[in-house]
Amino acid sequence: MTDNTEKTSENGHADEQTEIAISYVKSNFFRVIHADGAWGGVSPHGDIHISFYSERAAIPDASKLTVSDKTGAINEEHVATSEIVREVESDVVVDLNTAIRIRAWLDDKIKGLQLLVKQAQEKNP
Repeated sequence: MTDNTEKTSENGHADEQTEIAISYVKSNFFRVIHADGAWGGVSPHGDIHISFYSERAAIPDASKLTVSDKTGAINEEHVATSEIVREVESDVVVDLNTAIRIRAWLDDKIKGLQLLVKQAQEKNP
């Protein structure tokens, strides 16, 4: 739905503006993910790839149980190829202009959160 309205600009002239309604629709693959970090870079086509990951302790690749025939005691050994796993949740590909807009959006959100944290610290020193 569009709405043409006139507003007076700083120089005193009428400024035509059009309002455009935008709907947000969640795709069939929409989900909320937790990210502990990101990894990525610039593609050969000039896009930026950002892979978001979550970190966790590694689950063993295998284990070996040893059971004592005399006492019935059980000892278990775990074998893991790493200590920490970074599970890549998604890869986002953006062009330069989109990356700049995302950076500006993040800067705005970071400033807002920093202000909230500062206010909370001032209330509870």
